[in-house]
Amino acid sequence: MAASGAFHNPILIIGQGYAGSLLAWMLIKNGFDVTVIDSAPEFSSTKVAAGIMIPITGRRLAKTHMADKIIPVAQQTYRAIEAATGSSFFIEKKVLQVFSSPGNLNEWYARSSEAEMDLYCDKILTKEQLHSSVANNYGGILLKQSGYVEPLSFIENMRAFIKSEGKYIQDAFNITELELFGSGATWKGIQYSRVVFCEGYHAMNNPYFSYLPFKPAKGEILDFVSDELQDDYIISNSVYILPLGNSKFRTGATYIWDDLTEKPTAHGLAYLTENLKNTIRCNFEITGHKAGIRPAIRDRRPLVGLHPIHKQLGIFNGLGTKGAMLGPYYANQMAMLLSENQSPDVDVNISRFEALYQAN
Repeated sequence: MAASGAFHNPILIIGQGYAGSLLAWMLIKNGFDVTVIDSAPEFSSTKVAAGIMIPITGRRLAKTHMADKIIPVAQQTYRAIEAATGSSFFIEKKVLQVFSSPGNLNEWYARSSEAEMDLYCDKILTKEQLHSSVANNYGGILLKQSGYVEPLSFIENMRAFIKSEGKYIQDAFNITELELFGSGATWKGIQYSRVVFCEGYHAMNNPYFSYLPFKPAKGEILDFVSDELQDDYIISNSVYILPLGNSKFRTGATYIWDDLTEKPTAHGLAYLTENLKNTIRCNFEITGHKAGIRPAIRDRRPLVGLHPIHKQLGIFNGLGTKGAMLGPYYANQMAMLLSENQSPDVDVNISRFEALYQAN
C-alpha cells in the first residue's frame, strides 16, 4: 500500500472492535493519520466473542470461504501486531471436531482425504483415543490451521497502539455532529478526508448506511472452570469449548434474532448449560454469563465499501461470528480502497446492495 501524502488525508474511524482495530492497524502501519473514536462499552460483540478461527465448519463440512487466502493473512497480521505491541493474544490450537453419528464420521473420512483439505485436516481419532472428559460415541477429527484471538487482550493492546501511533478518543459518537463538505467531512471542528464506520450492529441506525440489510443476532456465552477437562484443543460439537488456561474455559454460543438487548437471559443460560452437559463428562462450575450482538448481514458476507453518493464516507462491518478470522483480510481490502481506490472483492463490496439504496 502506498503511503505517499497519507498525513494530508486524515481518516476518522468510528468503533474499535475487530473491524476498527484492524483497519486502524493497516492504515497506521502505512503512514496514515488515523483517529479512532470509541465509547469503550463494557460489553460488545468483540469483547464477548470467542475469537475462534476454524477452517472447516457447518453440516456440509465446507471449508471457510477463501480460507486459503484469509487464514494466512490472519496469522501474519496477528503475529505482527503481537510483535509491535509486545503482547500475546493469538493462540494457535487445534480443534477437535466430535463426530455426531456414524454417517457424520464417514462424511469426515471422505472429506479429509480430498486434496484441498490437506492443509486443515490433521488426523481422525477413535472414541478410545479421546480423553474421558469428552462425551463421544464415534470419535472425532483434529483440525489444524486453527486457534483463537483473546478478544480483551487484543482490544486493549490495539488501543494502546492506536494511542501511541495515532489518536484515540473515548467518547460516544453522535452522527449529528458530523458535517459533510465537498470531498471531506468535519467532526467537532476537525476535518477528515474519510470517515469509516466500524460500529457493529449500531450501523442499523446510521442514516447513511441503514439501507444495508443488517440481520444482527444476539449471542450468549458462558465462562466456566473445570479441573477435569482436558485443554489440549478447542472442542467443537453442538457448542464450542475454548480452553483459556488455568482450568478456565468458555463455551457458546446462542443465536437469537428477536432480542437485541445486550443482557444475558435465563433461556441462554439453560441452553448452554444443557449443551455443555451433553458435550463433556466431568464436573464444572459456571463463573460468568455474557451476551453481545453480532453485526451480521443477510447474505453473511462482510460490508466493505464507500457510500454510493457520499464517497468521503465508508463502512467496514458485518464480520459476524468469524470476525477474528475474516477481519485482517478484509481490513486490508478496506485500506486499499481508501489508499489506492482499489475495489474490494465483489462479494463483500457494498455496491452489491446498490438497488436497496436506490429503493430507499
